[in-house]
Amino acid sequence: MSSIAKFENTIGGWLKPLPHLPEAGRKWLAENIWWIALVGLILSVIGMVMLIGTIIVAFPFIFGTATIISYYSATAYTGFWMVSSVVSLIFMIATVVITAMAISPLKKRIKKGWDLMFITLIIGGLSAVLSAIINFNVLNFVPSIIFAALGLAIGSYFLYEIRSFFDTTVVVKKTK
Repeated sequence: MSSIAKFENTIGGWLKPLPHLPEAGRKWLAENIWWIALVGLILSVIGMVMLIGTIIVAFPFIFGTATIISYYSATAYTGFWMVSSVVSLIFMIATVVITAMAISPLKKRIKKGWDLMFITLIIGGLSAVLSAIINFNVLNFVPSIIFAALGLAIGSYFLYEIRSFFDTTVVVKKTK
């Protein structure tokens, strides 16, 4: 976790000179981030189910067609779309699980929730870069990387705007 903390502090240093949201906006965002994350979680689960359905339906069709095409043609479908979909599904599952773990601490405004959201941000960035590499195309590689970086920058900005509202000390209640 110390390497993540160092990375977190490095990004915090990059974002420090940027203009900040008004205090009331930052406070509102910190108080409501848990349900925003919950809505994102629900939408991600829906997307994940749809992606699983697409993979299940497309898998036999694509590889059956690829066999027929390769028999009659020298250029067969390579299946990179399927690889990209499976990799995206793996990243989506990781993001859903970590976001689900973050909701309760976010609601209590514990730093662990913020840390988990930071990890989902990192996973999203890795997913975007890996997807751009797997689906390499000269025309869309650079725009994919640029939009991924832009999304990471915006997400980081808003996440770091509420960082100070999350308590780093966790109070453990004793039970009898």
